[in-house]
Amino acid sequence: MKSWKIYSIVVTIILVLVIISLCTYLFIFRENITEEEAKNIAFNYANVDKSTITISYINKDIEDRMYEIHFFDNTYEYEVDVNYNNGDIRNYEKDIRPNSNNSVTTATTNTNTNTINNNDSTSNTSNTVVVPNSNSTNISPSAKDVYIGVERIREIVAEHAGLNYNDLKFSKTDLDVDHNIAVYEVEFYYNNLEYDYEVNALTGEILKYEQSR
Repeated sequence: MKSWKIYSIVVTIILVLVIISLCTYLFIFRENITEEEAKNIAFNYANVDKSTITISYINKDIEDRMYEIHFFDNTYEYEVDVNYNNGDIRNYEKDIRPNSNNSVTTATTNTNTNTINNNDSTSNTSNTVVVPNSNSTNISPSAKDVYIGVERIREIVAEHAGLNYNDLKFSKTDLDVDHNIAVYEVEFYYNNLEYDYEVNALTGEILKYEQSR
């Protein structure tokens, strides 16, 4: 009887180890997403026409299980990291290319430094902020009137992360200027993960996104 129990325990342990090994292979080592599929995921996420872009390079990061895909068009350059197990996006960046020939319009806002404190309404020195793809030219309202508010920006990033806005505690929501574009830099933590965003302060477009431990 004792031998039968010992045999059952050994068989159970072996089965558990086999299941663990199989799960480890399926979720960590096996590449379910091909490089071509990862490229299409990146293009769709960036909302670009692949016929108009040029790929700079694709790097395969074994440690983080990512395809790091860099590409550009006439105006922007992109970096998208695609998990090769499940196709999730863990990092996204969109920047204006240096020496871009595409025309942009400008909006004059009232600030006194390159970094704008959203809670400070006393600034009065005029600086020019480039606004890409705007339908208006030479607009000069106050920053208070033209920029999306902090609460809405936080709602946008919460929706993008698939999280409940009321469950989040934000460690950073700063209005700044990056590559001559007014952006909100947003940071929060959830379930031991750090989320970092840069969001266009005029349009709400997510320009950068990173999720890390």
